[in-house]
Amino acid sequence: MLDILGWETLEQRRKTARLVAFFKMRNDFTHCEGLKAQLKPAKKRTRRKGNAQYYIPLACSAQYRAQSFLPRTIPEWNALPQEVVEAKTPDTFVSRVCRLHK
Repeated sequence: MLDILGWETLEQRRKTARLVAFFKMRNDFTHCEGLKAQLKPAKKRTRRKGNAQYYIPLACSAQYRAQSFLPRTIPEWNALPQEVVEAKTPDTFVSRVCRLHK
């Protein structure tokens, strides 16, 4: 039924929502200094896949912590193509992320 209607799955909608929240936090569209302070940009490498705005994933010893916002979203952000992460507005970012799901 989702295919017939052209809707995204719940999993895809949740992932998109997490990435949009991360984008807004990272680009100061939303005030989240506590979370933003936990982000550590990685040093540039030439063989890394993904984009140039790469962050070091957070290590978690507990499973419940590994499924929280930052530990779960940072690897998803790191896997996005460069043209998606360099969007200037949240609307542009959402449209580029949604194109990846199709």
